Amino acid sequence: MSRGSARRPPPNSSASTATWPASAPPPTPFSKLTPARRKNILEGAAYLDVAPTIVRVATDAPLSEFDPVIPCEPLDPMALEELSARWGLGTSLTRLLDTLTATR
Repeated sequence: MSRGSARRPPPNSSASTATWPASAPPPTPFSKLTPARRKNILEGAAYLDVAPTIVRVATDAPLSEFDPVIPCEPLDPMALEELSARWGLGTSLTRLLDTLTATR
């Protein structure tokens, strides 16, 4: 038996959700939550339970006209390259561009 396994319920067991925050969906047997993320959620339970009353989202805010279509390429590739160099975006930007290109 591994160290500490007798004290802690196995992941995704009903015992591990006994103090699960009401505002967070409970983990399921197929949940991909790691024990560390589950622990983070449990430790933040007090905040998660009151957050909806503290942080309200305006659902009726007026929006100007906009095009919701996600572009397949940058509007200004040179400006994007400059931003990438300035802020060290590197592979994060490359992954984004690869994803946008793949959606064509």
